[in-house]
Amino acid sequence: GWVPDGECHSLPEPWGSMTFQMVACDGCGLRYQRQRPRREHIGNFYGGEYDCYESLVKRGAIVRYLAQFTARGLVRRIEALRPRESNLFLDFGCGSGSWLELLQSVNAPWKMVGTEIAPQLVEAVRAMGFEGHVADDSDIEQVIAQGTVAVVHMHHVIEHVQDPLALLRKLRELLVPGGLIVGQTPDHDCLEQKIFRDNWLQWHLPRHLAIFDKRTLARHAEAAGLEVVNLSSSPSGAVCWGGSLLKAWANWRGRPYRVTREPLHPILMLLFAPVAVVQSKLGNTSHLDFILRRPR
Repeated sequence: GWVPDGECHSLPEPWGSMTFQMVACDGCGLRYQRQRPRREHIGNFYGGEYDCYESLVKRGAIVRYLAQFTARGLVRRIEALRPRESNLFLDFGCGSGSWLELLQSVNAPWKMVGTEIAPQLVEAVRAMGFEGHVADDSDIEQVIAQGTVAVVHMHHVIEHVQDPLALLRKLRELLVPGGLIVGQTPDHDCLEQKIFRDNWLQWHLPRHLAIFDKRTLARHAEAAGLEVVNLSSSPSGAVCWGGSLLKAWANWRGRPYRVTREPLHPILMLLFAPVAVVQSKLGNTSHLDFILRRPR
């Protein structure tokens, strides 16, 4: 259907009042934007106030604790699978360096590099002491040498790119044999999407160009020549229970909604955490964790 994104409220016209249509592919079931902003226009939706650029470790005690708990688990999973020929960790679409900062705070044992499309964000990453490059899916191979990367990290990134399959194929060539692509992306095949419908937090249009489920992501990975190591639902989907509820409430009241500015959001996230844990064992949450591997 046609979905307005309340998080565009602060943008100048015509961007601020646009609505967007999400459709499903008859062949594979992938959800994607039927008409999307052109590549030269999409930057208008990623301004300096974009909520996802805010530091995870600076969003308050609750978010910081949950983020660091999640990061420690990620380090353990990666170290159990990472090829020992390389320790290069590429955070593709690193934003302002939030995940690099988070992983550093839990002593991740890798050489960490970030790439992002906005020069000011790359400067912020470099100011933290990390190597950073201005690059996206069109030119990543120009700044990162092929066959050198142990792990590509994409936390809520693949849904933002114009051609996810082409990106996965490029990233495969950057990896050493046995190298990993690790990340998280929204999963539309979840209870929250069915309940909240247009107010589901993860439609996030027009920034989310494609929304996967386990089946469509596995198909994309296999078409890119990657092995599927793991596809699983994450308890962090609790974010979307509280966020979607607050978004629906804000839209009903006719006021702007911004997830990082909602005082109740961290509390609701904690309250819904047990629901999301059970849900992740029995079905699908709003967040799909994936680990893909370049074959040896």
